[in-house]
Amino acid sequence: MNNYRLSDLFAIPLMEFQYDEISDQDYQEIIKTLQDTTQNVFNETSRENYLLDKHLPKLREFFESCIITYAEKVIFGDKFNQDKLEFQITQSWVNLTQPGQSHHAHTHANSFISGVFYVKANSSLDNITFINNINISQIIEFEPKKFNQFNSSTWSLPVSTGKLILFPSSLPHRVDTTKGSDDRISLSFNVFPFGVFGSKDELSELRIFNHK
Repeated sequence: MNNYRLSDLFAIPLMEFQYDEISDQDYQEIIKTLQDTTQNVFNETSRENYLLDKHLPKLREFFESCIITYAEKVIFGDKFNQDKLEFQITQSWVNLTQPGQSHHAHTHANSFISGVFYVKANSSLDNITFINNINISQIIEFEPKKFNQFNSSTWSLPVSTGKLILFPSSLPHRVDTTKGSDDRISLSFNVFPFGVFGSKDELSELRIFNHK
């Protein structure tokens, strides 16, 4: 049967960006942050979890421009009024994953968009795995003959130094056990909308202002 059309209906929006090159000053600032870490489930995270509020202005500027692109392409479908509504980075922290470690499967609560930026990653070994929570095979389990975006329960993306990935904070993700002999370092952050959104006439208007 060749007479059909298959659509990716209501796809999960995930965007990838590439940063030019991390400056030595920014890299050293991130390494300095890793001098004080706390144990996560299977890896370590920095105790400093508002890093972008205090340091790394060039990286923050890049992240913010990518967030605007994500909002325009995914949420609004066009340019939006940034005087009325803005997407602000809330918490930001550094992850250290040593050889043989991993990240447990998780989502990011109290966040709308999440981002992960790879400070140090091996493009031939490292990846991030996203978990499909609307898999059509969740109710009845089948054995796929060939995996695709419809029948896969997980999907792994290769990552490399300088790559930024933005995705909905509700999307479960994990990092499988790392291979190789080098540490993997990433900077993660959460994003939340502030301002006025919804519709006053449709009784869905919501006003959230950041008084930080």
